[in-house]
Amino acid sequence: MIHHPPCVPSPVKRDYRRVQTSGRLGDDKPTSQELAQAFRARLWGMDSEKPPRKSALTTVGLALFISAVALLFTAVRPSPALSLDRHWQVFGKYAGLAELLFVGASLLVGRRYRIVVCIASVLMLSITALKHPVCVLITEADRPAFETVIPLEERAARGEPFCRIRGEWYQCKSLISRELFF
Repeated sequence: MIHHPPCVPSPVKRDYRRVQTSGRLGDDKPTSQELAQAFRARLWGMDSEKPPRKSALTTVGLALFISAVALLFTAVRPSPALSLDRHWQVFGKYAGLAELLFVGASLLVGRRYRIVVCIASVLMLSITALKHPVCVLITEADRPAFETVIPLEERAARGEPFCRIRGEWYQCKSLISRELFF
């Protein structure tokens, strides 16, 4: 017959690697501060005294995202370079650089924000691609046709798509407006 030792529960051992007591004698219970420190260390997998690295990367990612948005805002300002013949080349440079910044931002933010950053970047690029201006120079010979009743200065002040850039008048409409209406 095999003799088994009686089942005696083993004494509860404290795990001193997770919770370190303050060194008080005769006190087996850790303080609430020690428990909170152990919980934070276990939750984040690091020492709670060091700041988490993920928040710094998320901050850099958000800075890249804001930089890309600011770059796209400069792409929708009227400019003579955004002429009817070259507007896609000029806008493409802005959009390409902004997309690089958006990709960097999506890689640096945490996983739970990555989808939001990707969707926001696609929306921003789509909106700016449709909204970027296409500027057509109004020559001095064509200017009387535009000023039949009201001068261009007044029409521009009313909000019509005319702007004076470097002393010359341009009709700057958004791409979607130019494609859909004329």
